[in-house]
Amino acid sequence: MRKAGIVLLLVLVWVGFLVRSGSAGLLPLPGSSAPLPIESLVAWWSFDDPEDPYRGVGNVGIWEMSVQNSGSLSLVSGPRGQALSFAEGGHAYLVTTQDYEWPTNSFTIAGWANPSTLNTDSIGWLGFVTFGGDSWNTFNLEFKYGYGHSRINGWYDQYWTPEAMVKVGEFHFVAVTYDGDSYTLTFYKDGVEVGQTTPTFLNGTHPTVQGLTWPFYLGLDLAGSDNYFEGVMDEITVWSTALSQEEIQTLYAQKGAPVVPLPGAALLLGSGLAGAALFRKRLLPSGS
Repeated sequence: MRKAGIVLLLVLVWVGFLVRSGSAGLLPLPGSSAPLPIESLVAWWSFDDPEDPYRGVGNVGIWEMSVQNSGSLSLVSGPRGQALSFAEGGHAYLVTTQDYEWPTNSFTIAGWANPSTLNTDSIGWLGFVTFGGDSWNTFNLEFKYGYGHSRINGWYDQYWTPEAMVKVGEFHFVAVTYDGDSYTLTFYKDGVEVGQTTPTFLNGTHPTVQGLTWPFYLGLDLAGSDNYFEGVMDEITVWSTALSQEEIQTLYAQKGAPVVPLPGAALLLGSGLAGAALFRKRLLPSGS
């Protein structure tokens, strides 16, 4: 018994070392290969925080959320720990209480989606995750009758994925990336690329997102829209870089969580919270 306790203590010390050295988020699961660029993780909503399941964490600290129509939200079992359920017709959504200036010309949005409908506004739109204020100053991941779509700073309604990315009653891990160097927009479903295009305006230029300053929306297309999300979402992450397909596959293998705790720590801290707790401890300033 004493020996087992010593082993567990050593495991926890090792985890603490990994966290302090910045390596805790770089432990891919079997079947994945590419480490994740944790330094580019702007926001992560796991919905597993025991103090406030709505708030997120990221390299900028804690994301406090304003909850709209909270009576239409509930916590349910998800692909990893708790997930957030949006009732049909409830018009619920979450928005960060502070704006953020986007630091690069690239982004990734990823997370689990299990919609209860594919049409929340009578013309087929289903909101999901958005950074921005309106169609001309935003980037997001949303769906049109289940097909993947993204608005990028005035570019929209020009491309949908060849196949549907979400289906009613099914969890799928969905992601979109935008590489601001090559101007390539890529969509992924369950770790596999399902669509790619190069967003281009009529004058031949490409959309840019660096410097946009807005809040994040979960469960809504954009401010003032009626394109809500209805169903269940989990493990939402937003990155300031375009993750590669290998990195998307790593994230998918880790059930959407950018940080995966070691088994010993998971047993002690709880599998649903260990990653978030360790990640927050590393990211936030002392006393936060």
